[in-house]
Amino acid sequence: MKTYHSFNRFFAYAIVFSMLFLYSCKDKESVEPSMADEVTGNYNVSSISQGGLVVTLPMEGLSGEYSVSKINDSKVKVSYVLKSKGYPDEVGSEDATLTKASNGGIDFHTTEKVGNFANNTITFEFTDENGDITIVAKKK
Repeated sequence: MKTYHSFNRFFAYAIVFSMLFLYSCKDKESVEPSMADEVTGNYNVSSISQGGLVVTLPMEGLSGEYSVSKINDSKVKVSYVLKSKGYPDEVGSEDATLTKASNGGIDFHTTEKVGNFANNTITFEFTDENGDITIVAKKK
């Protein structure tokens, strides 16, 4: 009888340790992508607004595209091309630091906040010599 109890105890311990081992080896919850991974990609400009005038793009002779590439988990390079028929392309790029926004999105900062990413859309807001400009670009 003593051997039978020892075998049962051994078997019970083996099952418990096997279950613990299998549980500890199971896939952990998916790791949330970094902010840079979330925003990286190509975007088509869908609208530009300035001084109350909103232009929906693309339209004949006018289009725009942004490309966001990862530098590290919280920093990206934002490149853009704005094309207007009869004028040279406006091309540029700038590095932006990313922070979590209070609305759950991701804010873009250069020397100040310049944009927000939410629902696969980036909204850039800035001021130039002609006034306030808002550019909305949707992920391809």
